[in-house]
Amino acid sequence: SHLLSAPELAAALGIVLLGSTVMGLAGFGMGMVIAPVLLLFMEPQTVVITVVGLSIPTLGLVRLQSRQDLEGHDVVPLTVGGLAALPSAVLLLNSAAPGVLRITIAVIVLCLAVISILDIRRPLPRNPVIGSAFGFAGSMLTMSLGVGMPIVALFLTNQGLNARAVRASMAAYYLVVASVTFVVYGVIGLLPLERLLLLAEMAPVAVVGFLAASKLVDRTNDRVLRRIVLVVIVASSVALLGREMAGV
Repeated sequence: SHLLSAPELAAALGIVLLGSTVMGLAGFGMGMVIAPVLLLFMEPQTVVITVVGLSIPTLGLVRLQSRQDLEGHDVVPLTVGGLAALPSAVLLLNSAAPGVLRITIAVIVLCLAVISILDIRRPLPRNPVIGSAFGFAGSMLTMSLGVGMPIVALFLTNQGLNARAVRASMAAYYLVVASVTFVVYGVIGLLPLERLLLLAEMAPVAVVGFLAASKLVDRTNDRVLRRIVLVVIVASSVALLGREMAGV
């Protein structure tokens, strides 16, 4: 792709492989892993569209694989809230200055990393309004900034769902929202040919990452995986923030 040099493309494909493996294992997290790294050499709008575009085939596969784990009552309010956030999310992505987007993404990734490290568990009532609010927040952040799904995972975990049910519910909700968002990106002109070509180069790698995850999903040591992912996302977010603050 002429959007990236050969070394940049190699780095992008490597981080997409890691991100899609995480997505395959957890049902979310691709944006947190790949966005801070890609932002070091790509402009923010392209990064967010890449995260959303690559999520669709990966989530489709998670959805197929996890259909028997789905506990549907949590997914409908999440999805309604998620779709309600789309107009604002797309407007923000289309109009915000690149520097503002980069700093916002890095800060949110670091906040989400802290939430993951703290592993907050506090039972939330099963209430469709609360579900819709979390769906709205997750979608607003993810479709405008490429990151934010851990908020939804936190909500589902605190509904008392096990890891497999969280993964299935995340995929069901996020697949609908990401697919509709991607169509909206196209309608308003955010999908020029070079972005579509970049996605076409990266999509096979994302699928390979998912296939690796499906081999690992029952064998993986959650703690080791989380440590690796947290190191990657904290290091890349700090590097990104440092670069923005230095005005490079």
